[in-house]
Amino acid sequence: MDDADLIIMADFYRDHRQLCYASSCLHNGSRLKKAINTFPIRFISPVGAWEVNGTFFMIVETISNGLGKTQRINFESTKYIVFKDIHHSFHYLITNFIQSKGLEVETEETFHILRMEKDLALDFNLNVPEEVQLRSLQPDDAYEIRAYWPYFYPQTDDYFRILIQANGGYGLFSKKDGELLSWAIKTMSGTIGYVQTVDRAQKRGYATIIVRLMAKEMVFEHQYPVIMVPTSDYDSLNFFEGIGFQMVGLCHNIYLKQKKPTEVRSIISKLIK
Repeated sequence: MDDADLIIMADFYRDHRQLCYASSCLHNGSRLKKAINTFPIRFISPVGAWEVNGTFFMIVETISNGLGKTQRINFESTKYIVFKDIHHSFHYLITNFIQSKGLEVETEETFHILRMEKDLALDFNLNVPEEVQLRSLQPDDAYEIRAYWPYFYPQTDDYFRILIQANGGYGLFSKKDGELLSWAIKTMSGTIGYVQTVDRAQKRGYATIIVRLMAKEMVFEHQYPVIMVPTSDYDSLNFFEGIGFQMVGLCHNIYLKQKKPTEVRSIISKLIK
């Protein structure tokens, strides 16, 4: 699918309340492709179904038919394959397809889909404390973010740097010493993600300020503010519900067992959320 098709489909899904992340995923995918020419992202529509009923967010028969007929996925030679952000209503189609191909699932993650109403996001007032400065993240901030990120894998620095360069994000910096205290970055799917505050700056409402800003920004881009939270992460779930997000469904990441060990698994399984 070319960029013009992605924008058309993003507009189609703009006000969809259940698949509320579809529009941001398509819109952000187009932006990623333009920002980073070498970014490994491609949108396809098996058997040309997008003009009838929507890219890879399709009716049941189209998903089954499309996966069965597509020649774009070489399951024999591709080292690592992940089915990402699969809406729960389509989950059984993907698992049935995996079984029919004789493939093995290495692991699966389940997430709550949290959506904020657009009117609520627009009503937010951003009161930034005097001791910190709110500004856009820069690619070089990736190294400081990685230092606090609880996971470390080869190429983590590059991953955050490219993601910030392509998608942007916001941080709160100490006016005293310039230290980055709290931040959030847009994910590859265009949702709010990677929300973190350093230990010494927690319980000050810093993350709330950044999330509210990003939610408001997404509404200005005609998207629903959306975030995915692992079903086992009760603290994060309570935090985002306290800001005003509501659970609207479940989605899944399904990681197929690799043919050979690669660094790609390390990056994708822990960071693309």
